[in-house]
Amino acid sequence: MKQLAQWHYLDKNPSHYEEDHLILLELGVAPRPTRNLWPEPWPQAHRSDENAWKKELCNGPLTLRQAQKLELAYKSARQAHFPGRRHPRLPSSERIATKGAAMAMRRWQTTKSRSAFIFAAGSVVGFFLTLFVPVVSDWKNNADQRKLEKQIAITNQRLQTLNRVSTEKTEKLGRQVEITRLLFDHYFGKPAGEQTAVVSYLRFQFPTDLGRKSLQAILNQGAHRSIRTKITRSVASVQQVGQTSLNRAVKQERLGFVALIRRDLIRARTAFVAAYRAYPTYHNVDEISHRVLSQKRFETYSQRRLLKLALSEILTKYSWGIPPALLPHLQATLKGL
Repeated sequence: MKQLAQWHYLDKNPSHYEEDHLILLELGVAPRPTRNLWPEPWPQAHRSDENAWKKELCNGPLTLRQAQKLELAYKSARQAHFPGRRHPRLPSSERIATKGAAMAMRRWQTTKSRSAFIFAAGSVVGFFLTLFVPVVSDWKNNADQRKLEKQIAITNQRLQTLNRVSTEKTEKLGRQVEITRLLFDHYFGKPAGEQTAVVSYLRFQFPTDLGRKSLQAILNQGAHRSIRTKITRSVASVQQVGQTSLNRAVKQERLGFVALIRRDLIRARTAFVAAYRAYPTYHNVDEISHRVLSQKRFETYSQRRLLKLALSEILTKYSWGIPPALLPHLQATLKGL
């Protein structure tokens, strides 16, 4: 009766139970201690798997202590579902032993499961490596080959660029030498007819250089008055500017210089802007309208200060486009300020 109360059985009839060993005697326990005796329900008695742990012990995977703990845990688990039990609860000492046996059983099963998993995973990995290592190797070789081909293409492109730049520089230097020779031998101080021939030669042989303002300034400063108009028309023809736009730019530029002589800055800026719109690269209308007479300068300087500054810059930096008849008047206006 004391054991029935200890094991919390609801059925208190002793005839329904058999006094049995909690841990089998074959697992190395003493037959007399009462701690190893317990009331086993008849439905659970004489089960066919009582010797399971003994076989595991004899075969070698389990130690004696592990077999005892597993037997205790197994019986506790079976009796937890017995209908006569109120709840699956063991005495404190048996409960501790049961917990330890369950942990030992889980460790043993986990070790076997882990070994099987490692073996299976290794087999799968080996199989996939056998399949994909050649594919990956070929892909890597192809990728390396493509990378090398790309580097070779980039190198060739750079070499072609360097050769092209070097060729362009050489050609530009050759043109500058030829133009310089023409200017010194057949232009400076020569008759108007010879100067006209030089301008015509530059127009057809070196159109890009003739369009540069530095060369235009050299030609205009050293040319006869009758040649300046021909130079302007040749440059306009090279830059594909129509005669109407050229005439409008010439007219508006002259009106701008006349307005400066009359000290009318607003009208001068309006005229230079109109000349720029008609022919953007004509003489220095771009520099005068957007730098010398810019809107920012109108807001910064007074009228007298801006007029003096504008005339000074035009006469020192942009004088080659000024009509010869207006140049003395601009110089006199600057002196009068």
